[in-house]
Amino acid sequence: MAIQAIDLTETQDFISKYDTVEPKTIWKLGALDSRIKKTIEDVAWEYEANPNTPGDAKAKASFNIGKTELEFVQFGLKGFTGFLNNGKQVYHQTEPKNINGKVYHVLKADILGIIPGDVIKELADKIKDINNVSEEERKN
Repeated sequence: MAIQAIDLTETQDFISKYDTVEPKTIWKLGALDSRIKKTIEDVAWEYEANPNTPGDAKAKASFNIGKTELEFVQFGLKGFTGFLNNGKQVYHQTEPKNINGKVYHVLKADILGIIPGDVIKELADKIKDINNVSEEERKN
């Protein structure tokens, strides 16, 4: 089987392992285009050093795992049903975000901010998996 192009219109339903009551929240997850995925991954870690003093002990490295998880969800969460805030239905809304000259319609920051952190991690991991090469493609 040949490598398959990423279908940017397809969504997959996902239910969090933390969702223990009925009715469940159904999260609609989609793939990211490769440019935005790599842009997010490039921000995952940063290294800063003074080029004038090589080997300087004051070099700084930071890992931005939480930030990348939020961005994966902001770009890859395409919808949801059954997500409640104080008993009221939350509706999926987007806002424009310009990345390298291309405008993406991403999950509104206010909505992203009310999704529990453990669920953000789950959603981000699943969205990353959607973008990966399948086992069948790897075997070929």
